[in-house]
Amino acid sequence: MSIDISSIKKEDCISDQFPLDRIRSRQSFQVVIKRSVLNRMKIHGRSSMNAEVCGVLVGKLFWDSSPFLYIDACIEGKYSDYRVASVTFTSKTWDYIHEELSGKYPDSKIVGWYHTHPGFGIFLSGMDMFINENFFNFPWQTAYVYDPRAEQAGFFIWQDSKMKLDTAEVIEDEPENENTTIMTLPLSDDKKQVNNISVKLPIWKNECLIENTSIALFCIFLIAVIGWVYMKCICKNEECKSIPAPSTVLVSKTIIRIDSSIQDERKLNDRTIKLLKEKVSK
Repeated sequence: MSIDISSIKKEDCISDQFPLDRIRSRQSFQVVIKRSVLNRMKIHGRSSMNAEVCGVLVGKLFWDSSPFLYIDACIEGKYSDYRVASVTFTSKTWDYIHEELSGKYPDSKIVGWYHTHPGFGIFLSGMDMFINENFFNFPWQTAYVYDPRAEQAGFFIWQDSKMKLDTAEVIEDEPENENTTIMTLPLSDDKKQVNNISVKLPIWKNECLIENTSIALFCIFLIAVIGWVYMKCICKNEECKSIPAPSTVLVSKTIIRIDSSIQDERKLNDRTIKLLKEKVSK
């Protein structure tokens, strides 16, 4: 049986009026979330710019001519196994989540989960889909992905056993975080459109730029030092090659002395022979 929002039944929902004053943008299933929850998830995401973090979405399922999911809280996934490109809910994480849920939100339920993709963009990986299929597989449960580096985010909902990008209505219960660039990624069969982009440079990007520049300068300095040491070693080796070894010097001196002795002896013999010849001639 496929998992699809079309299978949501009215008896599974709480009858209530749509929480926004304006007319609903559509009469099919819709996600509604408080701005305060978005801000909290983004603050959590920015706390780890090099590894994924996660948590769960808390709320209720309502019906007002059609179903809508109302998200009014989130719980951080403490004690999760955070990695650069993946995150895992541990048993300790689930214990913490259920303790927080029963203590702070006893009338609500887990309606989905969120996690970050720092620098990876908005999509669901194979591991993400495994988590969806095994822990968040009710047709009304959703997944929220946030990229704290690109400041992009998107909601995914169940359609034909696949998670597809969708829009979300936002209740402005508090001001939007001033360092947030919102990217809305509405669902479309033939293309994905990007709307409501506010161009603001987050503070953390300036800090990262300074940090990366410092690292680059340090690496250049380190390479220069290594090159200088290497060249000194080469020069030292060349000098060593030009100086004869002590044993060679000694042998050379010995050979020179022997050769001189032979020459002296030859000169002596020549004189002796010359004197003998003179005596014989007399």
